[in-house]
Amino acid sequence: MEKKINNNIENNKTNKKEFKLLDPKNDVVFQMLFSNNDITKGLVSNILKEEVTSVKTNVNKQLLGNNSDDKVGIVDLRAIINDNIECEIEMQMLYFKNFIPRFLHYWSRLYSSQLKEGEDYDLLHKTIFIAIINQNVPRLKGLPAHTAWKIREAENYGKILTDKIS
Repeated sequence: MEKKINNNIENNKTNKKEFKLLDPKNDVVFQMLFSNNDITKGLVSNILKEEVTSVKTNVNKQLLGNNSDDKVGIVDLRAIINDNIECEIEMQMLYFKNFIPRFLHYWSRLYSSQLKEGEDYDLLHKTIFIAIINQNVPRLKGLPAHTAWKIREAENYGKILTDKIS
């Protein structure tokens, strides 16, 4: 009996297929993975540290300007959270020097695109930009890996995200 068990173990070792996992930081894999509303809901809940009751990820990822010559942005993942919160999630493998101005531009487009001409400003919804960066951001050195910002970081008020807003 013992010999039969050992043979089964050896057969399993030789018959096992080796699987290579896809890197979730790859843009295509990231977008496919988080096109699943349940997975995205879990990610956003954990990042925001609050309950997310619904997520809709099948949302236009192209950020257009008002004029034909405005810069167009295409985001990695755009979602509507809890039916009224605009959310963009960006995956960046490398930090580049204009990342913060770019993310502010994308955030402002998401925020401002909510209103049409003549509509009241109280129709604007909360807008969240989540940046997942695979590198340290030089100007944020010394902060924990997961930080939350509201113009200034929520717990480290001395750290200013950018001088683009004053």
